[in-house]
Amino acid sequence: MRFVYLLLVNPKSSHEFENLSFRTRIDINVKAFVFFSPIDWSYRKQRPQNLAISLNKIGIVVFYINPTIIYHSKKNIDIKITRIDGINVCTFYSNFYRNNYYVGVKEVPEEIGIDFARLVEQMIAQLANFSNVIVIQQPGWWSVVRYLQGNQLVFDCMDLHNGFDSIISKVDEIEGQIDNQADNIVVTSKYLLSLKEKVFPRKSALVQNGVDCFHFRLLDQPSSKEKIVIGYFGAIAEWFDAELVGKLAQNNPEFRFEIIGLVTDSRVARDLSIYPNVFFLGEVPNSELPSRIIKWRAGMIPFKLSPLIMATNPVKMYEYASCGLPTLATDIPEVRAVSHSMTGVYVASTEVDFQKNLEAALQLPAENRKLLRDWAQNHSWDHRAQEFLKSIQSSPRVSVIVLMWNQGLLTLNCLKSIYERSDYNNLEVILVDNGSEQAESEIVTNWITDYNLGQTIYCRNEENIGFGAGNNVGLNLATGEFIVVLNNDTEVTPGWIWRALKHFSANPKLGLLGPSTNNCGNEARIKLRNETGIWLQEAVPRFGLRALKAINSKSLAFFCVFIPRSVLDEVGFISEEFGKGYFEDDDYCRRVEAAGYEISIARDIFVYHQMSASFDLLGDLAKTELFKKNKAIYESKWGQWMPHTFKLDEDQI
Repeated sequence: MRFVYLLLVNPKSSHEFENLSFRTRIDINVKAFVFFSPIDWSYRKQRPQNLAISLNKIGIVVFYINPTIIYHSKKNIDIKITRIDGINVCTFYSNFYRNNYYVGVKEVPEEIGIDFARLVEQMIAQLANFSNVIVIQQPGWWSVVRYLQGNQLVFDCMDLHNGFDSIISKVDEIEGQIDNQADNIVVTSKYLLSLKEKVFPRKSALVQNGVDCFHFRLLDQPSSKEKIVIGYFGAIAEWFDAELVGKLAQNNPEFRFEIIGLVTDSRVARDLSIYPNVFFLGEVPNSELPSRIIKWRAGMIPFKLSPLIMATNPVKMYEYASCGLPTLATDIPEVRAVSHSMTGVYVASTEVDFQKNLEAALQLPAENRKLLRDWAQNHSWDHRAQEFLKSIQSSPRVSVIVLMWNQGLLTLNCLKSIYERSDYNNLEVILVDNGSEQAESEIVTNWITDYNLGQTIYCRNEENIGFGAGNNVGLNLATGEFIVVLNNDTEVTPGWIWRALKHFSANPKLGLLGPSTNNCGNEARIKLRNETGIWLQEAVPRFGLRALKAINSKSLAFFCVFIPRSVLDEVGFISEEFGKGYFEDDDYCRRVEAAGYEISIARDIFVYHQMSASFDLLGDLAKTELFKKNKAIYESKWGQWMPHTFKLDEDQI
């Protein structure tokens, strides 16, 4: 639960929490989205703000984090929230600062990224005690977001980032890391989709840009007797084709050409200043924009066809259409695709064709202008928000198999931890009862019936058929794309499933993944300072805010192991020849290794392990005999058994 997470992430005094400037507590029954945005909320209203608003309309709590970071001289960092139209607009304060920007020229330094991430987790925990989706819309935020892997992570890729002139040199490297570790990749154009689908076909989706049809609506119809005005609004940067606009102004001296927006490429203003019918109107607040364009007869998108522009889906096309304005664009693929079916949307490859399209646009009948407005209605931001939600709901099914033999209370604690801390929407939990005594079984079956409402799949073996055979009953029932074999004497920690899935996404060769733990016979074991009932207070802040981190291992102990369905199908079920236990996990690791897969231990996932709670019920003599017998079976198949060893790192010292 996120409320528990708050108390454990980084305990602070009450006055420190007051500095976070939290205003209100929010309804806990809805999902939260955290937008790591590329533009400040108060800047030009684009995709980030519009998606946030439309998601909030349907009951989703939205935290919108401004890219501007405000300087203050104090050593500690802070985050302040302002409620604007239902959105929690958040601003960081620190001795590192940057101004509003778009493409991430100045990324957040690695050394403070984790501190920002900790503040975000605390903010979510205090205000939004429920499931969260982290949306990164800008590579410059990765040094913060990489520590929030315990949440669903969505990369909303709006641009071909390496196409910008002013961009950090390692943007491709950073974007590659985001692609690898994101749970979903959403793109705005078919060009971008083709790039992402080549490597990540299953998690890539297209959600194009849209329009606020209520805001961009026809306020007036210009009279045919009025001076003809052709316009443009938006960024005026290196991709703006000043030469083309100059030719149009020269060929149509009786027309007025209005350009609205911030000029970031001074060459555009310089080159067009010689034309008396071209007017730069500067930046206009979004609220005033519709009233400033009511005299226009057509809207331009005069962009140079650079790789950046070839990959774009222009928001202006939808906004012009919503106002009943024809679109005049260069041959941008996304605009061209619309032009095939919509009269009033024009593309041109030459200045001559652009002039012809301008003449056609001025003759466009009123009924076609209405069709443009109708078309825009089907591409509203509200529609896009629904598409966005649909595109990120396809998280792979995860089946967690818990095998119990007596130890009902331990099993109950294990099950509760799964449901309370997994924060995962496609979870299947299977409890296999390996012939427990009736009283022990009833501890969990009563809870499943009365409190768990039957969510857990319960099946019972009449006798203890052993570790391998018992788990195989669950494996046979499991429907997940990923399966977790989990001992009943364990407790999981928040975000464990999301983090595990990201490891498999980042490493296609990964065949088995185990967590770190307090009790284990190999390098998965780490040292806890306190293993009493407050172990969670140490484990969560220590492991829950790490970037993905794993170490290679020869063998995993199967107290907790993630197995992809594809590996299970290829390698098969756990061998049952080892009876009640010992060496079946080593055997399975050898089989996975022989199939060409890698085995890893996650250093960013912690699972608490009581260790041998059920096994100890066998007694020391029976365990010793079983160990000798199964060791012989193992060595007959794989040669001399190598005892598990500890490979020291900073977590074990």
